Amino acid sequence: MVRTLARCAFPAMLLAACAGGAGTADADADGLTDAEEAVAGSDPKLPDTDGDGKKDGEEVHQHKTDPTKKDTDGDGAGDGQEIKGGTNPLVADVAQAPAQLDNAAQAVSSGAAPRMAAIGAEPDSAWRCNSTMGQHWSISLNCFEKIDGATFTMGAQSTDPAAPSYDALAQPDELPVRQVTVAPFWIQHSETNAALYKQCITAGVCSKDDVLAEGGFSTLADPDRQKYPITGVTWQGATKLCGWLGGRLPTEAEWELAARGTEGRIYPWGNKPACGYAVDRTGRTDESGKQSCAATGPREGWDQPMAGLRGIQQLSGNVWEWALDWYGPYDAAATTDPRGPATGTRRVQRGGGWLSESSADFRGAGRASAPPDQKLPDVGFRCVWTGRPE
Repeated sequence: MVRTLARCAFPAMLLAACAGGAGTADADADGLTDAEEAVAGSDPKLPDTDGDGKKDGEEVHQHKTDPTKKDTDGDGAGDGQEIKGGTNPLVADVAQAPAQLDNAAQAVSSGAAPRMAAIGAEPDSAWRCNSTMGQHWSISLNCFEKIDGATFTMGAQSTDPAAPSYDALAQPDELPVRQVTVAPFWIQHSETNAALYKQCITAGVCSKDDVLAEGGFSTLADPDRQKYPITGVTWQGATKLCGWLGGRLPTEAEWELAARGTEGRIYPWGNKPACGYAVDRTGRTDESGKQSCAATGPREGWDQPMAGLRGIQQLSGNVWEWALDWYGPYDAAATTDPRGPATGTRRVQRGGGWLSESSADFRGAGRASAPPDQKLPDVGFRCVWTGRPE
């Protein structure tokens, strides 16, 4: 799935530069207006700042690499970053990436890093969604709901309206449609907020290096948005926080069950696009192709209509959510608690975000992916807990 950068539509409290409109000037003719490139941190007069053969606008627009840092081998890490880390900036380090990332992610779950006390047989009052605000207020805003184990139809297809899981917007990577069985699990009611991530940093488990820690796109840096989802967090940063809570990121199968239920809804709220159920940038389009919803930016976790099983919030829109799985083709034979490919270069993201322009991004079967070390302004996460050692 190709994703595009917001065109100056973030709330005014975040991007004052957008207040006057984006304008139309495009000095370097790279497809992004000068104002949009200025907001993104790219020089609008220099189409290829880092001299790597990719226009600044292309690099920013496709969320691939930093347009100010040369990335000769195109593996998503700047040359300087690779040299500092002891890798060759001229050769893509695909083979090394999975092991390095997994080792970092396993530091918490293996006991090499501290963690909060794990949830008991079932979440206690500090973790349940009916708990009262108190000393655990930030955890309460990120409380857990139980999803009973189930067998459901995972994936979607666009060729046969009479066959299971038909969706006119389904993409090839959502095939094959198959029956998948998932064990019971607990999932955060809302997306992990900035306050909880800050607590994880204070505990010495999470790091500012794994998140956008400053600037208008950062919720971590804004004291007025601590109850908003953490934004710009890497897959590694998300994994560390979930491990700190005694859990992990959801698998694609767990996330899809929570979003679609056993009835196989196209969207968490039903089978048609609808206003008010997701947060996006321009307003989703209805089936006639006309814009039908007002544009909004990220919100707190408790002010949206029901979406998903048990009223789980924000499964569509607000921020894309990291999943545990590496991105790759589905294994048709993996039908019980599937975990995705054993290795890869990109991790899965689900649900769409505030930069999304189409209702297609908000479908329960929809998939996107990005390198695990990317800090994207429309990406966050939520955690799950299964009660089983991971």
